Amino acid sequence: RHRYDDRHRYDDRHRYEDRYRYDRRYYPPRGHIVRQLPHRHRVVHHHGHRYYYGDGAWYRPHGSGFMVVTPPMGLVLSFLPDGYTTLHFGGIPYYRAHDVYYVWRPKQRGYVVTNRPW
Repeated sequence: RHRYDDRHRYDDRHRYEDRYRYDRRYYPPRGHIVRQLPHRHRVVHHHGHRYYYGDGAWYRPHGSGFMVVTPPMGLVLSFLPDGYTTLHFGGIPYYRAHDVYYVWRPKQRGYVVTNRPW
């Protein structure tokens, strides 16, 4: 059983800024197929594949449409997704959006999809 632990609530190394905690937007579930991408989507290339981000979800081509997916580890993007929250773990800021974690990597000049920091 997991219990909420707020021992580090005021410790900057574990700071959690949940600016969008009460975001009630609908996000399609992973595996859901759509015919068209959201109107204002963005394209991100990773190892020869195209991933699309729009309206809070990631997509990959699937048949004649697009499937909602989890972006792969290591995908680098120049933007943070809408509705992200900031978490500090070990003094490093991590960003979470729709259960996907990102960390800034200066050498790659972008935000990289990563495992959750704990």
